[in-house]
Amino acid sequence: MMKRGLALLLTAGLLAGLTGCAASGEDASDGAEKVRLMVWSPSNDQSKDSGEWLQTMCERFADEHPEWDITFVYGVADEASAAGQVSQDPEASADVFMFANDTLTTMTDAPWEPTTWLI
Repeated sequence: MMKRGLALLLTAGLLAGLTGCAASGEDASDGAEKVRLMVWSPSNDQSKDSGEWLQTMCERFADEHPEWDITFVYGVADEASAAGQVSQDPEASADVFMFANDTLTTMTDAPWEPTTWLI
């Protein structure tokens, strides 16, 4: 579980820092850049019964990066099907998501160029 959290945080940091994700380019009143991140994870990572793990990790990430005013948009995608969803419609897909390592070829064979990879 700790690996998953670290992977999510590193991916979010890379995406926000290197690509700007869906940043509007506007600054918040406190000087922080406004950023919108769509984050997908399996439903059990977001459930109250599991302690809302995803939301907690995203909040921690935002706390550690006050230079961004991050709005998180959560979606549900299991690790087995996320790569397929992203390769079908990358524009409508999440900025940050978890995927099963055996689906990596699905993403590398897709007709789009990812901006950041964390393997």
